Amino acid sequence: MEVKEIIKLTAIYLQMEDILALEELGGEVTEPEELTSKNLELLIRCLNLVYNEVASDYVPLKHTQTVTSENGEISLESLEKRLISVLSLIDSTSEVSVKYKVYPTSIKVKDGSYNLEYSYMPDSVVLENDIEGFGGKLSERIMAYGVASEYLLISGLFDEATLWKKRFLDSILTVSSKKSDIKMPARRWF
Repeated sequence: MEVKEIIKLTAIYLQMEDILALEELGGEVTEPEELTSKNLELLIRCLNLVYNEVASDYVPLKHTQTVTSENGEISLESLEKRLISVLSLIDSTSEVSVKYKVYPTSIKVKDGSYNLEYSYMPDSVVLENDIEGFGGKLSERIMAYGVASEYLLISGLFDEATLWKKRFLDSILTVSSKKSDIKMPARRWF
């Protein structure tokens, strides 16, 4: 998903014509007013807040990496992404799940090589970036709901922020709920 498209959609929802007129978003204004530039920057910050919220609370971003434990620990700084939680730690040679403990700066585990699957916090984005699509589960519309909610909350418009937050949460719960058939166990007589 493109950051520009999410910001444009948010500006449409919030009727921010000055933002939509910016050249960066397909408009014609090249020298925006200071307030318009600050609002655009605030919208991008709000997008980063929503992006992190979705990844940490609703639809985790997962990453798998081969890591090596030295002196009984794997440093969290050595990971390619910012760790939220460990999903699995499997010994590379025996393909068996191993026991571990997570500490603030490391993962304690016996020395060896492991396949680590973990959820991670995404990096901050700017206007020219793309964001993860969360496996196709989220759309620009859902992200724009969240950005609108954060922007209005920061602006002190609490009633409107509550409305957009409800739309955001309803949409998130819809896409994160299980869609496959649910099988109930057969009834039995005791």
